[in-house]
Amino acid sequence: MQLLELFVHRGGRAATAREAITVDGEKVQIGLWLAKARTKKRAGRLPVEHDHLLALLFEGNWADDTVQPVALA
Repeated sequence: MQLLELFVHRGGRAATAREAITVDGEKVQIGLWLAKARTKKRAGRLPVEHDHLLALLFEGNWADDTVQPVALA
């Protein structure tokens, strides 16, 4: 979750399925992680806590691929 927030801060948008972020020299497939989280949400298999945390970063239904992140200070 923190890596997604970092990506959003850096890019001002959500990661697409094939995007990665480099943290401490390691490449993390953050876009793939978000895509899988969206799939779990749609299937009703995402823990409620994770859903609430992700909802803080996005306006509206974060599982929708077109929803933009909330402007972060």
